[in-house]
Amino acid sequence: MLKNFRWTVGRRIAVIVTIAAVITLAVGVVALSAQASQAAKSDRVRKHLAAVSIAHELDTRSSELKVDALKAAAGDNPAQYKNDVADDTATATALLSKLRATVPDATDKADVTKLKGVFATYETTINGYIDTAVADPTSARSNVAAVQKANDAVDEALDREFASLQADADRASKQLDALQSSSRTTVVLAILVGLALLGGISFLISRSLVRPLRQAIDAVERLADGDLSLRLTETASGCTGDLQKAYNRAANQIHEVVSSVTGSADAVAAAAEELSANSQQIAAGAEETSVQ
Repeated sequence: MLKNFRWTVGRRIAVIVTIAAVITLAVGVVALSAQASQAAKSDRVRKHLAAVSIAHELDTRSSELKVDALKAAAGDNPAQYKNDVADDTATATALLSKLRATVPDATDKADVTKLKGVFATYETTINGYIDTAVADPTSARSNVAAVQKANDAVDEALDREFASLQADADRASKQLDALQSSSRTTVVLAILVGLALLGGISFLISRSLVRPLRQAIDAVERLADGDLSLRLTETASGCTGDLQKAYNRAANQIHEVVSSVTGSADAVAAAAEELSANSQQIAAGAEETSVQ
């Protein structure tokens, strides 16, 4: 089947165009894959940074709860701060739920669950302290250290969470940078390999066209100089193969015509010599007759 395949110029060009399209598609797939991976890593970095920001808000709420308790102990109407504590507690609860939904890893979610427990204990302590301040302000004022101790426990838990979230964010950022660098390298390599492949195949295809054409041109020039002996080896297919075959047929026909003309010229020369010899004999006979 391949033996009878006509490797025409159009088909050669079609092969080059097809290879170029395949290489372009492959590079596009590699680039899109790299972009998808980068998008996933970028989203992970964004979530970690958002989690760090939420943790800072939780730290602010923790401080506000402590301030509410201290104001209740120092003020004349401690009960008025119950609403402030309720608002700050509701905000902290919402932030903790948001934090758990934001962190991408199961380990981080487990840490947030533990942090919820610490905050629940802290909120219970603050509410109990304000209840004490309402019932016995003097006793509440003498037990301010309990509020600070509860706040220190929350701060320690938040510090651990800060450190964990920041480490995750830094690690995710480094992974994103490494992925971006790797993606650029992969895309560049894919382009270079594709160009090298396309250039190599284009060179082979162009050589399969140029070499037979140069041979045909050399043969025609030698034919024009009178060399009728050269024949082309009919190895090419398609248009160049047709050119080789056409040249050989033309050279054979010219050779036959020249041979025929040469043969005719030889025959004419032989006849002329024979005619000349006969004329000489006739002339000699005539001369002999006239002498007698």
